[in-house]
Amino acid sequence: MIYFIISIFNINKKMYSHPDIEEILLVFDNSNCFDCGASNPKWTSLNNGIFLCLNCARKHHQYDPLITRIRSLQTDHFTEEDLVFLMKGGNHKLKLFLAEYDIVPDSPFELKYFSRAASYYRKNLENEVYKVTKDQYIPSLLIKPDINVGTQLLEITKNPDIKSGTLIEKIGDAAKYVGKGLGDMNIGEKLKSAGSTVYDYAKTGGSYIAGKTQEAYNSEFVQNITKKAGEGISNAYQTAKSYITK
Repeated sequence: MIYFIISIFNINKKMYSHPDIEEILLVFDNSNCFDCGASNPKWTSLNNGIFLCLNCARKHHQYDPLITRIRSLQTDHFTEEDLVFLMKGGNHKLKLFLAEYDIVPDSPFELKYFSRAASYYRKNLENEVYKVTKDQYIPSLLIKPDINVGTQLLEITKNPDIKSGTLIEKIGDAAKYVGKGLGDMNIGEKLKSAGSTVYDYAKTGGSYIAGKTQEAYNSEFVQNITKKAGEGISNAYQTAKSYITK
């Protein structure tokens, strides 16, 4: 019982996959979902440097990872470079940037993440991270869009790995995919055919062995051996009998 209580305590104590994540979440505005404001977010859009609740993370996960790369703060592995994305980014920083283009957290999803302004922000954030982790920084590489260009939308692309929106639908898709694969392989017919083949081989082999045994039994060589063995036994019996009756 005591061991169980200690185990529960340890599970609750380790809420995040990396010890630095809890400290990053204490930074102003990071303790709420960027999109809906829900408290205690457990997910991140890593390349945007923001924190999300489960429901909003599901929506993000439907789109191309180049636009929003979703990670679980509790179960996914975070490298030191990943943590720099979170430290250099943050909910408040993205809010202040988007506000320059009159884009607020309540704005349409597409405007927040598929606008040219959002694209510039992600590339610039990556540039800042690489300055720390790879000693690479080229300030003139990116040109910040003005307010008119910044609100233009990029082409919206779905996540190529996602077939359905919900986990249940994804599991259903996977099951259907596996089922279709097994059906295409005609597993049942192949097993039936294999069973018939094994049976035929066994039947043929048994008949062959039985036939060869009968041939051997009927051969002149075996007949002679059997006859001589019988004669030898008879002679031995007669000799033994004569010694007994004397």
